[in-house]
This record gives sequence, structure tokens and C-alpha cells, in this order.
Amino acid sequence: MHAAQTCLVVSLAAAVLSGCQPSPLEAYDRYDLGPARDIVCASVQAMGGLDYWRNVGNLRSDAVLTFYEDGGHAHVTHVTLTVDLWAESLTAEGQTPTGHWSARLSRGGSFRLSHAAALDQVTPEMLREGLGLLLARIGGPLRLLSKHQRVTRVENVWMDGLDLVRVDAETETGLLAYFFAADGGMLKRVAAGLDRPRKEVNVTLYTYQMLDNGVLFPKTVHMVRAGRHVLVGPSSILSAEFSNVHVE
Repeated sequence: MHAAQTCLVVSLAAAVLSGCQPSPLEAYDRYDLGPARDIVCASVQAMGGLDYWRNVGNLRSDAVLTFYEDGGHAHVTHVTLTVDLWAESLTAEGQTPTGHWSARLSRGGSFRLSHAAALDQVTPEMLREGLGLLLARIGGPLRLLSKHQRVTRVENVWMDGLDLVRVDAETETGLLAYFFAADGGMLKRVAAGLDRPRKEVNVTLYTYQMLDNGVLFPKTVHMVRAGRHVLVGPSSILSAEFSNVHVE
């Protein structure tokens, strides 16, 4: 009888343990997010969760890229993008009336361009700078999980009529300030250059779309120069609108 009771207890315990699933938030324990852990977790979870994005290899998308010159003149080009969010590399391909071109950019600034003459109105310099900005921002809150960024400060701010959580992160090129919606954690904007007031500050604004699998991904990434009296100014640098997004 005693042996039977023991077997029953062991069986019940095994059944209980087998039904216990680890919390999705445990996946973030490997990252040193400091006081930003809660808001970064909320943001990534709102986009589909770390368990999902950590298993994504390449992301492919059609995109309309608009490059803005200092005088405000815009150059629009349609491209196909292949992005590796974790290896931080990006390939862009385009077709213009003068032919097909392709470019590859990776972390650290390595840039290779084939058939530059087919770029039409976009110069190689504009393309390299624009793709570099896009690669640095397209991952949104996932970039805070990179070993190349370190959270230094978190504070609640009220900006442009929005209740936001500001997360400062040190990078190899300076300070980045991430601004998350206080209600829900969606990343609204990223500012670069706030620690270098004598240089130009640029701000990235995000809107989102839901993919066929129910995961959220940016619909638009719009980069502007900071205004004189407000963070978001009227002068655009680059905008990207994504469609037909597929993950692999």
C-alpha cells in the first residue's frame, strides 16, 4: 500500500511539473537590461516576444525608401531588403530604368555596391548613409539586447503630449535615447546625438503593422532632424515604408 501511494505521489508530481511552462520573460534573463528590463520586455513582447524573434533568421521586405537632401529635395526608390537583425547586416536590391543594382552593408560600416550606375538619382554616398541608419534602427527594441549597447538610465518623461519612458543606452558611437509608450511599451522614437549638442541630433519615428502571423513589425521608419525647440523637427533625413514582410 505504501509503495502504491509513493508511486501515485511521484506520478502526480511529474504530471504537475510537466504542465509547468517557463515564463516568456525568463528568456530575457540572459540580457543585462538593468532598470530598463520591464519596459524593454513589454516592448518586445508586444511585437511578438523574444522567443519568436530570437528564432528569426532573415527578414525580407519590399520597401519604398525616400532620401532627403539638405535643401529638402526627395529621391524615392523601390527596393527589396534582406535583413539579419541579429548579425546586423542588410542587403538591398533595386531596379531602375538604367538597370539593376545591389548593395550590402554590415555592422561596422562595411559596404559593397554593385552596378552603382543603375542607382539613377540616388548617389552611393546617400545610399550608404541611408542604409546604415536603417540598419541601426529597423530592429527597434531588439537592439537593446545587443552586447554593443548598455543601458545607463531610465526615466519617465512627458514629451510632445506623450507619456513616455526614456531609456538611455551607451553605444560605440555615442548615446541613444529610446522612448517607449508608458502604456504598453511600444517603441515610439529613438534619438541619437543628444549627448553631443554641438552636432546634429536625429530622431527616428515608428509606426507599426501586423504581419500575417500576428507579429508586429514597423510599417514606417521616419528619420528627422531635431527641431530648435522640440525634439521632432520638420526636416526629414530618410523614410522607409515596408510591405510584403516575410520572416524566415
